[in-house]
Amino acid sequence: MLHSISTLKQLRDCQVLQFYALQIWSVIFSQPLYNRLQSVLNAAGRSIAGLRRSDHITDTLASFHWLQAPERVQYKLATIVYRSLNGMAPHYLAADLRRLSGMPSR
Repeated sequence: MLHSISTLKQLRDCQVLQFYALQIWSVIFSQPLYNRLQSVLNAAGRSIAGLRRSDHITDTLASFHWLQAPERVQYKLATIVYRSLNGMAPHYLAADLRRLSGMPSR
């Protein structure tokens, strides 16, 4: 029982950190930057698959198991938060992160 409570607290901490990280990231990555990133991913997929510029790319990217640009950014952020919380990230990333369960309550 105590293990599951601890796991729930860690999950909540991770979700809160992801939420704030996504808010910050959304300020940095505006829609034009997402569009540019997606354009680069599409061009890379077409080059690998040997498709023309006019060919549809969505199914090809799915067959490569590639994420779309917004999902890719969210996955990277989730990975950074997970690694930071579990001591696997560089110190400069993990230094500013604090677990909510370790902070004093109101």
